[in-house]
Amino acid sequence: MALTVAAFVPAMGLSWFLLERDSFLRLVGWRLLAWWRLVFVYRRHWQPVMTVSGLGRYLRGRDYLPHLRRVTCDAWADRVSVKMLVGQAVKDWADRAEHLAHGFGAPSCRVAVARAGRLVLTFPRRDPLAVPLPAVPIPGDRDPGVGLVEIGRCEDGRPLRLKVHGTHVLIAGTTGAGKGSYLWGAPSAACSPRSARAWSRSGRSIRSG
Repeated sequence: MALTVAAFVPAMGLSWFLLERDSFLRLVGWRLLAWWRLVFVYRRHWQPVMTVSGLGRYLRGRDYLPHLRRVTCDAWADRVSVKMLVGQAVKDWADRAEHLAHGFGAPSCRVAVARAGRLVLTFPRRDPLAVPLPAVPIPGDRDPGVGLVEIGRCEDGRPLRLKVHGTHVLIAGTTGAGKGSYLWGAPSAACSPRSARAWSRSGRSIRSG
């Protein structure tokens, strides 16, 4: 009986993963990964990383460490919930983001405030934008779209959508930052070249070339 159950559970899990991968990852996969990362990555290295980076204190023979509360995972990153020591500021953690990233083997670390005394540290595990993305396909002849227009990908791999109807968009950046991707991506994704023309503020038609 025990052998039957032991063989049935993995088979059921594999079938679930193959048939409904999204729900399996949401309900089981990411939770298992979060538990594994909590035990074997963050909890294992928490004390030395906190002490060496200066976020922990050793006073009168006792370690005072920020409290590691929980870890959640998705396809892009780990999010670590932390309770700061009394008297610490968010800047103390932001200034040591590079220490935290190297200490836990991540390419970078983002520090965000959850609420008073609580932080969320985001450690990306991969970079979906490391490889250049292909251009957004230009649709065929159809009416211009009036909803959200997909013009690219966010840093976590999710679609980047821009509202182009009934709104104003301000884009700022240095040379080569990608402002032109917004300029040409939105109209090319929203409608065909025959159904719209872009105009600059001066009233001149914007043309490629």
